[in-house]
Amino acid sequence: MIGKLFVPGVKGPYRHPRIWKREPTDERERLRIGAGVGTIGLVRALAAELAEPLAVLVVLHAPREGDGARLQSPEVARADVERFLDRFGELFEDDARAALWIGETEKAGLVVLDEHDLIYAYGPLHRFEQVLRERGFRNGDPIVPEPHEHRSSPQFDADERELRAWWSWHVEALPRDEQLGGARGPG
Repeated sequence: MIGKLFVPGVKGPYRHPRIWKREPTDERERLRIGAGVGTIGLVRALAAELAEPLAVLVVLHAPREGDGARLQSPEVARADVERFLDRFGELFEDDARAALWIGETEKAGLVVLDEHDLIYAYGPLHRFEQVLRERGFRNGDPIVPEPHEHRSSPQFDADERELRAWWSWHVEALPRDEQLGGARGPG
């Protein structure tokens, strides 16, 4: 069964209800969003509210090949991000090895899809909330079930290799304490 987040003893992957919550952080307010199904479609819709130029950051927490790393793209246009999501969206949606960040390079807007299948949105919160309402999301508090497991699938190993070669990334090694120890393949 393909998916990135599982509750032990439950057959299929855990899917968050389609809810969001506005929450404070140390620096600014953000939205925490449980996307349910179609996570990459929602990431696309939220990222469409960001101003160009953009940058992509991939955090390989639990790569199946090579070492954990942060991969920072050069400045890119929205069309470049769309092509990237066309190619690698399924990897980010159904595999726990990596988190995806899409951000404005000249402003503070940012959309993050993490290894728990939660989306965090910073910046134009009112516009993000409008996107969520238009898609039938409601206010609520998406949580990560405990206990849970992160999984990655060998079917995405070639995608990981291709992702590493997609752009001329700025690569930074990921410290050991930021790597997921629990991501594993099926069975």
